[in-house]
Amino acid sequence: MRRSLVALFLCLICTSAFAQNNRSAVSISGNDAAACTVPDPCRTFGVALSKTNSGGEVVALTSGGYGPFTIDRSATIIAAPGIYAALVATSGDAIVVNSGASGRVVIRGLYVYGMSSGGSGIAVTGSGAETHVENCVIEGFAGFGIIAFFNVRVSNTTVRNSGTGIEVDNVGAALKATINRVEVRDIHGGNPFGIVAGRNSRVSVRDSVIANVGFDGLRADGGIMTAENNLVSECAVGILSANGGAALISNNVVTGNGVGMRAFSTIYSWGNNKVGGNITADIDVGALSPLSTM
Repeated sequence: MRRSLVALFLCLICTSAFAQNNRSAVSISGNDAAACTVPDPCRTFGVALSKTNSGGEVVALTSGGYGPFTIDRSATIIAAPGIYAALVATSGDAIVVNSGASGRVVIRGLYVYGMSSGGSGIAVTGSGAETHVENCVIEGFAGFGIIAFFNVRVSNTTVRNSGTGIEVDNVGAALKATINRVEVRDIHGGNPFGIVAGRNSRVSVRDSVIANVGFDGLRADGGIMTAENNLVSECAVGILSANGGAALISNNVVTGNGVGMRAFSTIYSWGNNKVGGNITADIDVGALSPLSTM
């Protein structure tokens, strides 16, 4: 009987040691040896995630700097209201989403900095479902503000001072992206594109500002981009289609660019766009396909 009680006691200790949280927490005064609960927070997102159930959440409780991390499961990563939770990655990617075939991820309220040398702010490299980026600021990455090879939804977010703003691309499977109420500006890196719909992608861009971009503001590069109610300004080319891509555009303001719109493949316009005041030309029809009006 005594031996059975000892065994039960040890079993309970083991179960407690490996218990996972539905809600974990991080704080700048936390400790990664802690339980990562709200009363006993950890210091880093990566450790807190390792102690969180799939589908759970990790909350930043205090303002300050937190290091880069990988999201390897379905999870919500958020800063509590009024909290300034910042990440700095001077090399590599700040946040990698590799959450698996059915992974659903939400990243909300974070400030992500690359100091001009980091790779990407958010890299969605392995998530079969969706990644949501909400109310974030991403700045100073040599590569991409956001690069996604799987479905992504970006809203109320600013991407600036990076190599490329947002790119969605997949050589294999089809993927979708929605980009709403986003500001992409001051993009002057090695491939300075604002928002790119790459191979096998369908990208919707709505109610957004794309400004001061070294090459193309909105680029349908092998994918299909639907653009509505956007301001595109101060770019070398405002809207461009290439490599079999198609841009479907409605009610955009395209002004102050070198060239307003350039069609190397297909641009469909609903005829209600305001294209004018561009420096070299408002519309430059490429050799492959004319601009179509619907």
